[in-house]
Amino acid sequence: RQSAVPAPGPPAGALPPGYVDNPYAPFDPRAAGVVSAQQPPPLPPAEAAAPPLQDLSPSPVDLRRRLDAANGLVKSQQFDAALATADGVLAELPPAGAGDHLLVRARAQRLRGEALCNLGRSDDSAHAYEACLDVLRRLQEEVEARDDPQAFFGEGNMACFAHAQLVRHYLRVGDFERSTTHAESMAVLDPNMRDKVGRDFAQHQAELEGFFPGVDASTAESLMSEGVGLYRARDLDGAQRLFTQAVKLARLTGAAGLEARALTNLGTVLKDQRDYMGAVRAYKQGIQVHKSLHDTPQRTDITVGRILHVLVTALIELRQWNKALFFINQHLRTSRLRENRDILMRRKASIEEKLREQHQTGGT
Repeated sequence: RQSAVPAPGPPAGALPPGYVDNPYAPFDPRAAGVVSAQQPPPLPPAEAAAPPLQDLSPSPVDLRRRLDAANGLVKSQQFDAALATADGVLAELPPAGAGDHLLVRARAQRLRGEALCNLGRSDDSAHAYEACLDVLRRLQEEVEARDDPQAFFGEGNMACFAHAQLVRHYLRVGDFERSTTHAESMAVLDPNMRDKVGRDFAQHQAELEGFFPGVDASTAESLMSEGVGLYRARDLDGAQRLFTQAVKLARLTGAAGLEARALTNLGTVLKDQRDYMGAVRAYKQGIQVHKSLHDTPQRTDITVGRILHVLVTALIELRQWNKALFFINQHLRTSRLRENRDILMRRKASIEEKLREQHQTGGT
């Protein structure tokens, strides 16, 4: 009896019929030749879809009402009850909250800090205020990530309050450096605090002589010069460190002009390091300080215009076209040279084209 001749199979190494190759083939078991000849059993028929789980987390509105009540307890000096209420709110918050839940978490931590401080638990109070500031930084980053020129961080007062409490705490425990870090942050959040921060720094320098020996505006100027040298040598990390220190000392000693220059240099280093969000933050702070200087309008416009140019560059790298358009329009309002205006108009047209493409595709 003649044996059956097997049908010819695919050549060795060939992919199964109908298989479409893809760029991830090295990670595909069929491409690697390790597919079992035995097919897996068929899946059981799909059961009826279960109803979606109901969101049982409390609403931010309810949590805010409870925190309002806790704030009343603090004012009536019922600190234990206020602390228990704030702890209860934190226990009910979802672990990975955003938006309104983040704001509730920040408020709860701030109330904890206040209650704990009044109960004499200063270290625990400081931890609560630090936790409050961590949450507020996340909120600020969410605002900065939005491509909306009108978006702003609206919790500066809460952040200033927490920084002020931490300044006092770290002075009491002798941590002068951390106290000045929080004082510097107050000057950034509230320009009206700049004079007070400078006076306090001078007073603490006199009281704690030797902690920052010889620190004044000339120290910040020296740091700036060293930073420029490192930047030219393309030591970006070293330049960033020195410019950051120069910004801090210029703020603490009231050297606003030096602070504005240091912020601009810091922004340029961060841009070169591809930290475009950090660069945008430094450039915007530099513009704010420059505008506060008692300089001639023409010189202010020229200096701010230079910062606006690199600020728009950083925003383009972030693909934040609406913000880029907003700031290039600001630059056009102050630019007087025809050659500069022609360049700005071409750049504006390019940004507007990107915005049109984004609206057509519905993307970013």
